[in-house]
Amino acid sequence: AQVGTRDDEAALGRISRGVFAAFASNLSRLFPELRKTKRRVVMTGGGALLGSLSGAIKTKFGIEVEILTNPQTAAALGAAITARAHFIKSNS
Repeated sequence: AQVGTRDDEAALGRISRGVFAAFASNLSRLFPELRKTKRRVVMTGGGALLGSLSGAIKTKFGIEVEILTNPQTAAALGAAITARAHFIKSNS
C-alpha cells in the first residue's frame, strides 16, 4: 500500500477527530463550568491551530470558540507576563 493515499488521510482524520473528542470530554470533567457557560472560549497556543480541537470543543459544549490571530504569540506573551509577576513577587 502506498503511504499518503486518500484512505490513509481518511484514517488519520478519523483518529484525530476521536482524539479531540476524547480531549473535549475530559475537559468537561476537569472544568465543569464549561457546561454552564453561555459565553465563548478563547484558545491560545499551538493547540489553537488544530481546527479539529476547536470543533470538538464547540460540538461538546455548544459554545463559540475564538482563536486569536497569533495564538502561539499570545501564549508566549502570557507566559512572559506570568514569569515577570512571579519574579517581581519573589524579589520583593
